[in-house]
Amino acid sequence: MVEAFQNEKGNIQLLKGNVLQDIIHGFEEKWNFPQCVGAVDGSHIEINAPPENGIDYVNRKGYHSIILQALVDDKCLFTDILVGWPGCVHDARVLSNSSLYQKAQAGTLLPLQTKEIEGVQVPLFVIGDPAYPLLPWMMKGYADCGRLTPRQQNFNYRLSRARMVVERAFGLLKMRWRSLYKINESKVENVIHMVTAACVLHNICEIARDTLDLDLYEENIRQQQNHHHHPERAADNNRAETYRTALTEHLQNN
Repeated sequence: MVEAFQNEKGNIQLLKGNVLQDIIHGFEEKWNFPQCVGAVDGSHIEINAPPENGIDYVNRKGYHSIILQALVDDKCLFTDILVGWPGCVHDARVLSNSSLYQKAQAGTLLPLQTKEIEGVQVPLFVIGDPAYPLLPWMMKGYADCGRLTPRQQNFNYRLSRARMVVERAFGLLKMRWRSLYKINESKVENVIHMVTAACVLHNICEIARDTLDLDLYEENIRQQQNHHHHPERAADNNRAETYRTALTEHLQNN
C-alpha cells in the first residue's frame, strides 16, 4: 500500500494553515456546509488476477481490483490517498487501517477549530457515504429506513451535494488516464505506483485548469455513481450524533 497527502503544489501531503482554511471556506461558500475539510470515498482500479491470492482481489462486482481511497477538497484535488488494498475489502476496513483514520482518532489530523452551530461547538470533519462510521470527525447521512424527517432528508441531500467532489475527482482521474479505467495488466505493485502518480498529476492538471472532454467526463461520473457500498452497522458515537443533529438544524434554517 502507498499513502500520501497533498500540498498546494499538487504533491500529496497533509493540509494545514491557509490551505486548510481555504478548503473550509470553500465547502461553506459552495454548499453551505460548515466545518467540512473534505469528502472521502473509495474507487476500484481494475487489474488482472494476481498469481498469488487472486481471490482476495475480486470485488463485489466480480472483477479483480485494488482500491484507491481518497480524501478530496472543495476543488476536486486529492488531499490524501491510500492505494493498494485488495478489491474484496470493505471501504470501512480500508479507512480504519489508514493513517488518515489513525491521525483523526488520535486528534492529530486536524486543528482543534470549532464553530458554534445551533448552540453546539462543532469541530472540523470530513464527510463520507453510508459505508463509513459516524464519528466526531466523520459526518455521514442518516440511514434511510423510510422514516426520515424532512430535516434529516434535507441533511442527506445537502451532504450528498457536497460529497460529489470526490466522485467528480475519481471521474476526472480515470478520464485523464484511461489505463485506470480499463483492466491494467501491470503487476499490482506497479499499478499502485501508477495510481499514486496519476493522483499527483491530476492535482497539477486541475491547478493549471486543464480542460477535458465533457462527454467522456460525464460517462466516468455515471460509472462512478454506480459504485454502491454495503454499509456496516456500528454504534454511533454520541458526540458525533450531537454534531450531526446541530448541522441538521443549521442546514434546515440556512
